[in-house]
Amino acid sequence: MEERGFLDRDLLLTKDGFFFCVLGPIHPPDAVIAYPKYRIDGRGPWRFRGQPLARVLPEYSMVALVRALEEAVSQNPRYWRHLEAWDIEFTAVPHDLILQHFKPEERLATILQQPQDPLEETVAELVMKLSERSDTPPSKFGVTGSLLAGFHAHISDIDLLVYGQHAFERVRSIFLQVVAPLDPSQLQRFCQSVVRRHPLRPEDVVLLYRRRKTRGVYRGIRATLHAVKPRSEVRERYGEVRHHALGLSSFTGEITAEVEPWYTPAVYEAHLETAYGTAERVLLWESLYAGYPRAGDRVKGFGKVERITLPSGESLLAVVIGSREASGRDYIRVLSGEP
Repeated sequence: MEERGFLDRDLLLTKDGFFFCVLGPIHPPDAVIAYPKYRIDGRGPWRFRGQPLARVLPEYSMVALVRALEEAVSQNPRYWRHLEAWDIEFTAVPHDLILQHFKPEERLATILQQPQDPLEETVAELVMKLSERSDTPPSKFGVTGSLLAGFHAHISDIDLLVYGQHAFERVRSIFLQVVAPLDPSQLQRFCQSVVRRHPLRPEDVVLLYRRRKTRGVYRGIRATLHAVKPRSEVRERYGEVRHHALGLSSFTGEITAEVEPWYTPAVYEAHLETAYGTAERVLLWESLYAGYPRAGDRVKGFGKVERITLPSGESLLAVVIGSREASGRDYIRVLSGEP
């Protein structure tokens, strides 16, 4: 059997009490690329095995992420890493600092077998409904966030994962038949939250929400759906593809193909004019945008431009959304396209 390894949205508990969320499935041989999300300390309202727990990342914005990275690195400089293959500096957890590796599909299997509280019962019920309606085995699902490590509250959100692009598309196609779509007031609050953190207009966020079809409410609890790339679909190793940052640029052009529109990063082929030339690829590390652009869309935005060198030696330009260098100013906006 192929080794599972570390996959997107796994959680890692480190020896100095941080919970890191894994970013993508491709990592250096001695560390795991991840960002800090929680920390065991005396300030927090949650409990993990009787110990107080606080959020290091209070919201999903680049400003908040940079602060979280700085807090973790101030406690242990070994978390900071120059990732040569990606030409960035980011946090990566050395293998010898990992105390526990939480796997979403294993945690969900435990919940399905014996739920311990009302929220876990709701999760089990929801997953079985989605599984039956989409003809997708429960083993393809997982849970992340506070549910994954078991320190959730009774009103915690439900963050569901589906492993594999085809399985995810099947589940997504029936998701809003099982969970209720956001009502107008909920959608307005969602739009306000996104606009506050990203350079988008409310109408952009409405289109994004309607296209993605991954956010709703089940029995009064917010539920979201995410795709995770399983090890069987990973085609490269760390370092085989090289990235070289060129700089920041506005861009306009067309999305020409949806390659992996739901994973981290979401990958699209495109024809985009930038200050550095024509970009042929879009990498959306900001998961908010996954599934938002479609083939044939005219788009505009602002992001980091990088040169990618493939194992064959061929190189191309790509636009990256969700880089630390852009400091939250990057975005992609669909100019034309159906909901």
